[in-house]
Amino acid sequence: MIDFFVIRNIYLFEIFSLECIVVGNPLPDLIWLFNDRKVIVGNEYQRKSELLNPHTVRHQLIINPKHKKIGIHKVQAQNTYGHTISTCHVKKSAHTIDKKKTAAFEEAELQVPAPSIQRSRPSVTAPTNIEQIQKPIIVQGLSTLQIDLGSPCALTCKSKYDIEQQWIKDGQPITNITSIDGNLFTKTDRSNENNTHILNIKQFKQENSGNYELILKNNLGEIHSQGRLEMKGIPPTFTLEPKTIAVVKGKIAEFNCRVAGSPEPEVNLIF
Repeated sequence: MIDFFVIRNIYLFEIFSLECIVVGNPLPDLIWLFNDRKVIVGNEYQRKSELLNPHTVRHQLIINPKHKKIGIHKVQAQNTYGHTISTCHVKKSAHTIDKKKTAAFEEAELQVPAPSIQRSRPSVTAPTNIEQIQKPIIVQGLSTLQIDLGSPCALTCKSKYDIEQQWIKDGQPITNITSIDGNLFTKTDRSNENNTHILNIKQFKQENSGNYELILKNNLGEIHSQGRLEMKGIPPTFTLEPKTIAVVKGKIAEFNCRVAGSPEPEVNLIF
């Protein structure tokens, strides 16, 4: 839960910086934006952070004085329970210093930050991020796995920029976060680097075999990733055994049997 979010500046003529203090458990990740574009650390910007206590951290964005950043700065804090955004405007103003007029940056702060969005964990739908940069992309897609019966397994997908996800099995949406027997559940972990989507199965069963798909969305588009779970192997067993029958001499004797296994067993007749 993110308790509060404040943005302010440390005002020096040698440097100009924006500072925020954020509280959350787990500690939120931070993204800085300038005029709706993600801030990249380099010649123009530097970042510092200081852990104040296990659930509170101070972040500082230092702006190179050679690069005048007049415009709107935003900072977004997000953890697995929600997100919040704070905004400030940087404008140019004139001040007299040592009887000389010089240009200085003045920050006009918005006093009321965006409200936090609360949700239970885990959730099929992530909090809506209004600051979308581009369409979702897949960093690591789903794969095909062969699993032993009764073993745990997981399908994992890593992505960026998505805010909503939906799992599909054999063309049907997985509507419940957790299955009735608690054997299957999904979760999503989000960070500045990647979003990690996981479908967990505690004990692999025959009905868990099939084709899986993950749909990732934001307000600019969507992308799909496909995977498959297969049973590694099942020993052959008779589901219908042949029975002893009595027939008239010269007539046809018919024996019926049915076998199951993976891969499909071969049946040989022995007299």
